[in-house]
Amino acid sequence: MPFQHVHLGAGALGLGLICPVGIEAGGKCTILNRDSPSAIVRLKAINDRRGYFIYPYGGDSTFVPVSAALTYENADLADLAGGERDLLLTTALRREGIIKSLSVIRRILEERGSRPTVVLAGENQVDTLFLKERLTSGGFVPSENTLFVRGVVDRICNKPTVEDGAVEVTCEAFGRIYVERVPNFFIHALAKAEHWEAVSDFQFVVDRKKWIVNAAHLQMALAAHYFRHPSVMSFTSQEFGQRLLDKAVDEFTALMISHYEHIGRRGFRSELLEFAPFVKQRIASFPQRFPDVVTRFDKPARLPAFFEDFHRKITELTLAKMHRAAKAPYFPSLVTHIVVELIKERRWIRDAVN
Repeated sequence: MPFQHVHLGAGALGLGLICPVGIEAGGKCTILNRDSPSAIVRLKAINDRRGYFIYPYGGDSTFVPVSAALTYENADLADLAGGERDLLLTTALRREGIIKSLSVIRRILEERGSRPTVVLAGENQVDTLFLKERLTSGGFVPSENTLFVRGVVDRICNKPTVEDGAVEVTCEAFGRIYVERVPNFFIHALAKAEHWEAVSDFQFVVDRKKWIVNAAHLQMALAAHYFRHPSVMSFTSQEFGQRLLDKAVDEFTALMISHYEHIGRRGFRSELLEFAPFVKQRIASFPQRFPDVVTRFDKPARLPAFFEDFHRKITELTLAKMHRAAKAPYFPSLVTHIVVELIKERRWIRDAVN
C-alpha cells in the first residue's frame, strides 16, 4: 500500500536511504528542516529540481523525487499529516535536534490521530524510545495505531552539498537500515526492500555499529588528521595507515566479544570476526570528509559534546575492559593521546587539513 513519508533533518537517513524506498513503494517523500541559512539553500535546490541526487562512490547516481522540502515554519503540518495513507515519520536530527523539534513532531502525530503511523528516529546518539519518552513526558498520549520502532542506520555518507543548483549526497555503496522485528505489516513491507533488514536482536546491531563501525571510523579520522592526510582513504592507502586501521577494527571487535561474553551473551564471536574485514574495506575505500566523521571538534566550546560522543563510542567499552583486565588496548590509548595533542595545538577539524 502506498504511504506518505515525512522526514525531519538533513541526515543521510532520509536523503540516502529511506526516501528512495518510499518512492519505490509508490509513496511521497516530504523533507522538513529547521530554519538556517544552509537549510534554506538546500531546500530551495531540492524544490527547484523536485528532488536530489545520490552518488554511491564508484557507482551510478540515482535521482530521488521529493514532493516538497520545507522549513518547519513554512510547512502545513495538518496537511502533511492528513490523508488515509499510512505515514512513516523519520528523523535524522541528533539528540539536540530531537529536543528542539518535539513540538513539530507532536503536532504531526496529533493531527494524525488514530490513522496508522510509524515513527522511526534514525539517530546514533539516541533512539526512537528516547523520542517517545520525551513526547509522553510532555503529556502527549500516542494513539494505539502509532508505532514507535527502533532503527539504526549503517551507511557512510558525506553531508549533502549543493552543486550547480542540485543537492548531492555522496555515500558508500553499502547501506542498511536495521529495524527491530515487530508485528506490523508496514514495517515488514519496508524490510523487504534492498536496504532494510528487520532483526530479532536489535541491541546487537546497535552495539556492533557503535563499537566497531563508528568507533574505528572516528579513531581513524582523528589519526589521519593528526598525521596531516586529507582523508582516511588517503591515510589507509599507506602501509602505516592500513596497519592502524587493522588495529582499530580488530581491537574493538575483540572488546565487543569480551564484553558480550562477560555479560553472558555468547555465540557472537564468529559473526563479529566475519564482520570485521568488511568494515575495514568500507572505511578504507570511501573518501569521507573529516568534519562529517569527527563532529563537534571545531572549537573549544564544543569539546564537552565531542567528548560525550568519544566516550560513548570509544572510552566506555575500553575502560570497562581495563577495569576487568588492568590492561589498556593500544589504539584507543594512542588516539586519546592524539586528541590531547590536537587540542594543545588547536588543530581543530573544520573544513580542511591544518
